[in-house]
Amino acid sequence: MPPFSHSSKLTSTAGTASSPYSKSNDLLLSYITTKLATMPQPQPPRALSAGSAGGGGGGSSSNGRALPEDMQRWVVRWDELQLEAPIGQGSFGWVYKGVWNETQVAVKVLIQSGQVEEGGGIELPDEVMQELLEEAVVMSHIRSSHCVNFLGICMVPPCIVLEYCAQGSLFGLLHRARHEPDLARQLSWSRRLQMALDAATGMLYLHRRTPPIIHCDLKSPNLLVDENWRVKVTDFNLSKTVKPAGEASVGEVASNPLWLAPEIFRGEKPTAASDVFAFAVVCYELLTWRLPWAGETLFKIPRRMLSGERPAIPPPAELPGADAGPLVGLETYIALIQKCWAAEPGDRPTFAEIVPKLRELVNAAGQQLAGLWRLPRATVFCVSLWQAFDWHVRGRR
Repeated sequence: MPPFSHSSKLTSTAGTASSPYSKSNDLLLSYITTKLATMPQPQPPRALSAGSAGGGGGGSSSNGRALPEDMQRWVVRWDELQLEAPIGQGSFGWVYKGVWNETQVAVKVLIQSGQVEEGGGIELPDEVMQELLEEAVVMSHIRSSHCVNFLGICMVPPCIVLEYCAQGSLFGLLHRARHEPDLARQLSWSRRLQMALDAATGMLYLHRRTPPIIHCDLKSPNLLVDENWRVKVTDFNLSKTVKPAGEASVGEVASNPLWLAPEIFRGEKPTAASDVFAFAVVCYELLTWRLPWAGETLFKIPRRMLSGERPAIPPPAELPGADAGPLVGLETYIALIQKCWAAEPGDRPTFAEIVPKLRELVNAAGQQLAGLWRLPRATVFCVSLWQAFDWHVRGRR
């Protein structure tokens, strides 16, 4: 099950291999341009200087809505953004690669496909915009190298400007690695451990904020990878804020259950422990390069989860990268996954406990890798073979 759904009408926004992307054929951008041309010039925002509020959606919406004081410095005008091409889609709308002030950025345009198809407006309802501004205030205070940096917000059309991560989502990276040998070779075991550590460190930062920030939607599509292979957390609470009008929380659960904790299916509110469960699924993806519950229908997954079932972990010989050398600390890593997706929230470790465990694994893998460089290739092969044999024997006991 792909984490993003594309409507047939808007698929042309991204283009295809036979029909390359062209901004002139971009239905969403054309729609925004047409709507902006028919809108009155926005009134000067009550809380901003006159120089901050020009045409094209500056510091206020067309009704002159004032911005919170904390957001005044983060206002971006739509005509300051140079969008280049779409790079992703989520429940909130489209993500574009772009340039702002000579800086490469990612722009989340918070207009859903239904608004375009139904000819709706390009402004968010006042209540939703207020929630978005509150979330933007939170994002503007995040200062961690393990979280995607918030750079600004545009009111009309509604969009958020974020740090650009050149390698895209972790989900996309792992999917490509299954089909691209050169990329697969770069995703070594030690690198994947470091990626898990990056994600856990970002989540630890969020959970230790005052008050704590619960992500509520942690998954591989919401973990971005920069040009240096560093993983960064993004979209914490955003999907909740800009969900389609009238969509109930049950609908959110039913639409994508792969990363959801059992208590969410029981109707309980998300907690820090729910984020830990989702992290376990991300660790499973890093281990296998696949989504869990392959081939299973969506409506059956919650039932299996609630009964105590968890995705099957393949033997070492079937894991990606097993032929490149021993997967150092594999048993410890798997044990950590199993603790993180425990049925009871109270039985799961916190990220304060997870991060040191992963750091130990990263250090051990680094030391092992340095040692393997000094060993003959035949020795490395024998170590890998013994690891697979040991796993097989343990499984038969």
